[in-house]
Amino acid sequence: MKNTILLLLIALQLSAIAQVEMKYNSDIEKQPEWIQLMYTKNPDAGAVVEAYTNYYKKNELVKNKHTQYYKRWLRSISRFSDAKPTNTSSKSSNQWECIGPWDFDKDAASRSYAPGAAHVYTVE
Repeated sequence: MKNTILLLLIALQLSAIAQVEMKYNSDIEKQPEWIQLMYTKNPDAGAVVEAYTNYYKKNELVKNKHTQYYKRWLRSISRFSDAKPTNTSSKSSNQWECIGPWDFDKDAASRSYAPGAAHVYTVE
């Protein structure tokens, strides 16, 4: 019983350590500016995104370990940040609004597999 508990604790510790993502910061002096900015100690997300966008306006996007880390890095920032989206060009409040149908046949149990069901999906 003690061996089983010991093995379980070791397995849990190893899985916790395995989930830590390591930065790919080898030879960053030779890399583009956005990569150097991203691997600084406290990177400015706005500056990194701007440098990334400017770099790939002029260069073809080639997926590599840095672009992969950039994507995960942005996602981690969005999960733990109170930042609001910068794209404010939307004409709506970005809230779902019911557009109907409001009158449907609630008594269609004998004629339909889903009485009263109606699905309308719209995206502005």
